[in-house]
Amino acid sequence: MIDPIFQYASAFLLALVTGSAAASKAGQRDILEGVIANYRVLPSILVRPTAYVLPIVECAICLALLFPMSRHVAAAAALVLIGIFTIAIGVNLIRGRTWVDCGCFSSTLRQPISWGVVARNAFFMIAATLPLVSSNERAVALGDIAAAAVIAMALFVLSLAFSLIAPGRPDRDRKKSHAFETVLRAR
Repeated sequence: MIDPIFQYASAFLLALVTGSAAASKAGQRDILEGVIANYRVLPSILVRPTAYVLPIVECAICLALLFPMSRHVAAAAALVLIGIFTIAIGVNLIRGRTWVDCGCFSSTLRQPISWGVVARNAFFMIAATLPLVSSNERAVALGDIAAAAVIAMALFVLSLAFSLIAPGRPDRDRKKSHAFETVLRAR
């Protein structure tokens, strides 16, 4: 059994992750199609429908995480979705395709996939398991919810900072950056 504040913090963190991912993808459907196609794990016929449905699914997960009655299902869905993304990233890393755009939050980050992204996703997957675990039955006060929200925001900002300073950023190496830009233009 865990304290409910950890479940709230986890749910809020996942809501931030899925909500920001949905928002950045919703306005860039053409770019999203290119990102999905570039992973080369889906048949081409499924790329466009996936690009259409993915932001909707992420938005639905985000909203469902905010309500205790739907939190379990939403956390399980987030766990599965992040797991699928992590597998796709891992497959491409094993193939040696390290300059695939992650497409995680926004194309402005232009973050190539890396084992660091896999580690970050593993952290999010662990967070997704917390709402699925039994919690003690103590009353949750408004201060607990506020503390959980602050914790979630801090973890989200730290995950974004990790993405910006992680090795493998294309702007750290001009040659690699040029190769990455070529991949982006090919979409």
